[in-house]
Amino acid sequence: AVENARLFEEQRFRHTLLGKMVHDFRTPLTVMKALGQVLEQMPDEPQDVVANARDILVVTQQMERQMENALELSSIDEGTRTLTPEPLDLVSALPEHVRLLAAYAAGRDLTIATDLAPDLPSAHTVPEQVWIIVDNLLFNAIKHADRKSTRLNSSHSSVSRMPSSA
Repeated sequence: AVENARLFEEQRFRHTLLGKMVHDFRTPLTVMKALGQVLEQMPDEPQDVVANARDILVVTQQMERQMENALELSSIDEGTRTLTPEPLDLVSALPEHVRLLAAYAAGRDLTIATDLAPDLPSAHTVPEQVWIIVDNLLFNAIKHADRKSTRLNSSHSSVSRMPSSA
C-alpha cells in the first residue's frame, strides 16, 4: 500500500510538472507563431521569406499539437483519459513532413528525399507520436550521415510477418 501511494504521488508530480512546462513553453511558441504570421503578411517580402514564414507557422502548429499530445499522454498514463488512435496516411503526410526538415539537412550539406512505396497501408495510430519518432530517426540520420545525401525509404511487410507486439 505504501509503495502504491508513493507511485501515485510520483505520477501526480510528473503530470503536474509536465503541465507547468507546457504552460511555460506556450508563451515563446505564441511569439514565434505571431512573428511567422507577421512575416507571412508583409507585402514587400520576397517569396522565399514568405515560404519560410509559412514553414514557421506549420512547425509552430506541430509543436502546439505535440505539447497538447504530451498532456494527453500524461492524462492517459494517469488514468484520466483514454487513447484514441486514428488513421494516418503516411504516403500523403510524410513527404511534407520531411520537406520541413530539409533546411536542417541542407545546413549539413545533405539533401533529403523520400522514396515511399505507393501501396503503404494507412497506419492506425496516434499521429503526433509517429512524427516524434520520425523526427528522431531523421535527425539522427542527418547527424550521422555521410555528406551529400540521406534517403528515407519505405516498404511494407505483410502483417503476418510482423511481431504480434508491433
